[in-house]
Amino acid sequence: MNALSRRRWFQSAACGVGACVFAQPASAARRLTPSERQRLVAGHQVRRRVDFSQRSGDYVGGLSYQRIASSPAQVVERLQSVAALRAVLPRVISARRLPAAPDRHRFELVQGTSLYSARYSVVAQRPRPGDSELRFWLDPREEHEIDDVWGFFRAAPFRGGSMISVGVALNLGEGIIRWLFEERIVDVMLDMPRRIRDFVDR
Repeated sequence: MNALSRRRWFQSAACGVGACVFAQPASAARRLTPSERQRLVAGHQVRRRVDFSQRSGDYVGGLSYQRIASSPAQVVERLQSVAALRAVLPRVISARRLPAAPDRHRFELVQGTSLYSARYSVVAQRPRPGDSELRFWLDPREEHEIDDVWGFFRAAPFRGGSMISVGVALNLGEGIIRWLFEERIVDVMLDMPRRIRDFVDR
């Protein structure tokens, strides 16, 4: 999926579930429903599943939120390391940093289990210097055993700490891995805010 299609999805997918949080990061907390805000204040996770199709294939994923004690600046700074990837991403077998431009990060990842695994590389970048957000997308120049992935990690001020927002869209491609494990993979992807909380607040 190209950059223009990603931007359009960031806007339309979130608005379609009643919260334009991709398009308006600073207003993310205000766009949550009263019951969702209550769940976040109580320390629970909030999830919104979003699946869609493009010419490039079928995507699964969504949005998930978690309240944490650390500040937005602390969250974003701690997420830009290999150690963070190992702690936050599900089922990481290996992770290593790749050469990148000064304003970007590139990582090669292998994720999976004894039954299946996938190797791919991602680029991560703040939209603007100082933003409390990291956007990531598949690096198609490197070896990749999934068709596409992209999304964001975002931290916004919330109740003296931060609200972590994660958006992710994954295209596994055709094959047995998709048919056997897609739902489980989405479930663990949308649990990333809890894993961020456990890593950053420890």
